[in-house]
Amino acid sequence: MFDTDISMDTPVRESLIFAGIALLVACLWVVFRSTGAGARLLSRYLWIETAANFLIIPLTIFGVGRLSTEVLESFDQTRLAVVSDTLMQALLFVAVAVGLGRIAEIWFSVSHVDDDNNDGRLPQLIRLILYGLCVLGGLAIFLTLNGYRPTELYLSTGVLAAILAFASQQTLGDFFAGLTLGLESPFKLGDWIVLEDGTEGGVTDINWRTTRLKQWDNATLVIPNSVLAKTRIRNLHDRKHPYAPWYTIRLSADYDPRAIKVLLFDAASRCKRTLPGTTPVIRLIEASQSPYTYMIWVHFANYPAMFAGREELFREIHDALGAAGIQVAVDVQEVRYTRALHTQIEPPSVLMALKSLDFATFLSEEDLADIAARSQRTFVEAGSVILDEGQQADGIYVISSGVVDVSVTSQTNKRHTLEELNPGQYFGLAAMLTGEPAAMQYAARSDVSIIRVDIGCLRQVVAGKEGITEQFAELVQRRRDRADDAKSYTTDTEQAVTFQDLVRRVDRVFRGNLR
Repeated sequence: MFDTDISMDTPVRESLIFAGIALLVACLWVVFRSTGAGARLLSRYLWIETAANFLIIPLTIFGVGRLSTEVLESFDQTRLAVVSDTLMQALLFVAVAVGLGRIAEIWFSVSHVDDDNNDGRLPQLIRLILYGLCVLGGLAIFLTLNGYRPTELYLSTGVLAAILAFASQQTLGDFFAGLTLGLESPFKLGDWIVLEDGTEGGVTDINWRTTRLKQWDNATLVIPNSVLAKTRIRNLHDRKHPYAPWYTIRLSADYDPRAIKVLLFDAASRCKRTLPGTTPVIRLIEASQSPYTYMIWVHFANYPAMFAGREELFREIHDALGAAGIQVAVDVQEVRYTRALHTQIEPPSVLMALKSLDFATFLSEEDLADIAARSQRTFVEAGSVILDEGQQADGIYVISSGVVDVSVTSQTNKRHTLEELNPGQYFGLAAMLTGEPAAMQYAARSDVSIIRVDIGCLRQVVAGKEGITEQFAELVQRRRDRADDAKSYTTDTEQAVTFQDLVRRVDRVFRGNLR
């Protein structure tokens, strides 16, 4: 029979109460983590789980260890009590060190969750190194505080470590290769990479021995780190990184390159899956041999989005070339005995472009055909200024293809881009009809095809028409009203112009060379 006075003395009762409370709290914590509401809360607030584990686990180890030591001492098991107390202290140091490592991991995850590092997770290899260092550090501190020198432990296990290292050379090679990849960071979790042999996939994990790639068929490819460290890697980055490929197409040298570039640009501009705010670039990159080679350079939101966007781009190019009667050149040898007939292609006709303008309602079909016959089409390279700020306009500029930026100079002598003009829009009407210098600058963002309607041509067409002056004056008035906000950026402030003043100015311009 046990002596109840010995087995249940005051230290034992206190240790039992403390251990019971610690175990109860630990059990309640485990139950709370396993519930749906608790799991959702902890997944959203990682610091709550980290702080709770940092407190509950060491307290539980301390309570259980202290109770075990007191019970053994109460039964005069002094040696077992010393072993229990030593083991409890060692576990306590390790638990605190691992808890600090978890705090460091959560801090990294929270501070990088909005960066390019996917969801902020650390690779498995880095986590292994982090927690391994925490365990070794906790044991080293415990040994130092108890009068042991950690070097003695290293020397006593040196021979065994050498044997293990010799037996696991390949595994250690993978480990250090993974460590090198982690330090150099040629890729990160969430990146798409392409290996030298053409293998590609998204990086899902980097652990101490292998790197895992998720491929398009949802299969997982496991690659040893030592193999990955020796191969050439092309990093296509993650879903937040734009992807800008270029494609080439070969067409016969008999077609005008400027007209081909217009067709390809219009086709690429119609794509809805390209990155918003970017402009396609079309270039003739090979003209030393027939057929000519053209490059189409576009931007997509990321690498996976490229596949759907590329299909749309190819469809638009197919439709544009088919409508113009053009076929892609094939790799065949061709012998000609007679002069071949080729489809003459041009951008959309001048007459069609004029019919879409707002002032076309003032004129008849014959008038528009006359203006189209007298108008000139010109090609402007990207970056060129078509109509400069302060320059006198003597014609109307209709955009047939391409994009034109509209900008003004502010009072601080800085240029501000106000809007962009697309095919079917025009500029220069107000400046031409009022005789005032242009208040804004019009520059080609891309290669632009411009239809220029000369003022002399317009005079010949509208001569003698009743009410045409008032109609154009009303149109100019509306355009001036829309441009009021834009003109506020310029250095010169202008006085208000009445409608009667506009009518007189437009009439004076129309009657300029009419006698």
